[in-house]
Amino acid sequence: MSSPTIGDPKRSAEKHANEIGQIDLDQRDETVAIPGTGGRAHVSGAKVDTKRLAWLGQLQ
Repeated sequence: MSSPTIGDPKRSAEKHANEIGQIDLDQRDETVAIPGTGGRAHVSGAKVDTKRLAWLGQLQ
């Protein structure tokens, strides 16, 4: 499962953007165990670098 949290940078933060021009808040992977059957998974967001939120112009 992949749940990226990315956004377009403010003009003043463009130097922090990744190779596709976006700010990636998930600098470390979070592993979530889910059963082999269909269902829901809870992604806590605990590894999101909240300092990077100020760099975002708009979340996606």
